[in-house]
Amino acid sequence: MTDKYLDSHNDSNNLLHAAHEFAEELTQAMQFFEENPPKILLSATRLKGRQVVAMRFAKNEGSLGVLNLRSKEWPVLGLIIEFHCGWDSHRPSSHIHVHAHRDEFTHLMGFASKFDVERTKKVRDYFRRGTRLSELHFPTGGHRFRPCLEDVLEMLRVEFKLDVDNSKWQQHLRTARENWRRTQLAAAVRDCPDEALRVLVDEYGMPEPTDWTLPEFDTARQKKFARS
Repeated sequence: MTDKYLDSHNDSNNLLHAAHEFAEELTQAMQFFEENPPKILLSATRLKGRQVVAMRFAKNEGSLGVLNLRSKEWPVLGLIIEFHCGWDSHRPSSHIHVHAHRDEFTHLMGFASKFDVERTKKVRDYFRRGTRLSELHFPTGGHRFRPCLEDVLEMLRVEFKLDVDNSKWQQHLRTARENWRRTQLAAAVRDCPDEALRVLVDEYGMPEPTDWTLPEFDTARQKKFARS
């Protein structure tokens, strides 16, 4: 989520303001599925040495808030979200965790951990609690490209036939998805400016700029496996 708002200064007040705007966007999307979705709480914290704003559902009667998703008026799914919003950097990565259970998958993950004698913490964890499918990192196409909340809601809507007014939802989905992907594309261009320039010059006939130094392309970062 750190690509949502870009800024060259790590200004905590501006970051909190941007996070509030993002929370309002998320709330608007969720209201298509539940009239009164859980309130999103924001808190300033640090993550891996960086200042971020954590976003989570507020608790309801002592329990973690859940977005209730219904099909034919029956509650079929509960969705919990968590974001860590920070200024753009070279460190965040994108991947998916699947919180589910599959015996064969977790067995193979545990088999590898058990014999990794040079990483004793993993060995201790294996014998103490086993392994979980949610610990596997599914790549999403590099550091920048990741689904937005609207993508997740749309997938669940289609697969589980969730109750939603499509005459209103579809327009919101198109707008939100376009805005999100434009933001991601802008971030990706910043990672790879030479390729962006090549496309504009070679394919669109843009005059090549003069008296301008092309920013350096970070080759090592683009080759890195996205895992945090």
